[in-house]
Amino acid sequence: MGAEFSSVRINCHMSEILDHPNASHAESIVFPKDLPWANNYVGGNLLVAQVAAESGVENPTRAEVVSALLFKCAIKATSSTTTSMLTRRPSKFVHFLNVRNMMKSRLPQSAIGNLLSVFSITATNEQDIELPTLVRNLRKGVEVAYKKDQVEENELILEVVESMRKGKKPFDDDYENVYSCSNVCRYPFYNVDFGWGKPERVGLPNGPFKNLFFLKDYKIGRGVDARVMLQKQHMSEFERDEELLDLIS
Repeated sequence: MGAEFSSVRINCHMSEILDHPNASHAESIVFPKDLPWANNYVGGNLLVAQVAAESGVENPTRAEVVSALLFKCAIKATSSTTTSMLTRRPSKFVHFLNVRNMMKSRLPQSAIGNLLSVFSITATNEQDIELPTLVRNLRKGVEVAYKKDQVEENELILEVVESMRKGKKPFDDDYENVYSCSNVCRYPFYNVDFGWGKPERVGLPNGPFKNLFFLKDYKIGRGVDARVMLQKQHMSEFERDEELLDLIS
């Protein structure tokens, strides 16, 4: 969220950073405080409590609430001011899912490679993008995914195979827009040490992606760092969404 592109040139020797006696000051050299690196999601506790009360979902997660908010704001940004969602095709929201812990034969945590699936929800009208409805549907999607055999019923593999058979892109049928979310909150990035200490800041790369959200933790506190990739004309509308701006710093 915020500026689509940010860059900075560090005008000092690398030794001034690596050998600096004060780690927090060294970080300020690399990441100047006056640049729009990211927006911190600060309205979390109040919004989570509100969504829990209105959705009936017990203990909604930060990822459920934040991703639902991003999906809602993205749909609003892409919708024409003169066209109601009721006359448009539905939009689809695909969440990537780590299925390591869902496998019947548990793999060791040291095993290398990704084991992914997805679950998805759709939004057809204005009521479908209300936060309580979105969070409730996301929770149902997770619960259904946990009941599946992720070898025989892996939704991601089935979708890729079917799309290849049709000669189309995955999740590209009958939808106005398809949005995806990759959530790595609670992944211990800040505990990784390659021999020169734990990281002061972890970032996720941009890429040639369309309609993709990356969610991860901040090092301190329970804020959510959201990397949002939308088409340029939609991003400008997204960034001005009042509901979104009320919840970020």
